[in-house]
Amino acid sequence: MKDRQTAAEAAIHDQTNILPKKQLLVVFTALAVSLLICFVDQNGVGVALPTIGRDLHAEATVSWAGTSALIANTVFQVLYGRLSDIFGKTRHPIWEDQAIF
Repeated sequence: MKDRQTAAEAAIHDQTNILPKKQLLVVFTALAVSLLICFVDQNGVGVALPTIGRDLHAEATVSWAGTSALIANTVFQVLYGRLSDIFGKTRHPIWEDQAIF
């Protein structure tokens, strides 16, 4: 038990497993693109929502649509991240998620 605790504490304090600059830039670029796509998606929903509400005669009850789209996008990103952990990272499921939404 003591050996496992010592190994865990050493792993926490070990900072040698840092990504090289090139890989770090790739990761941050992928995160930035994903965030940009989410912003564009939410902007489209926000702009189209009043028109959709007017056409459906539901201006007062359609306010949940933007939040539900954001929640669905977040849930699928977490789900695809977990599936990527389970099945490996040979495919890029986050890009598939962005293509779907």
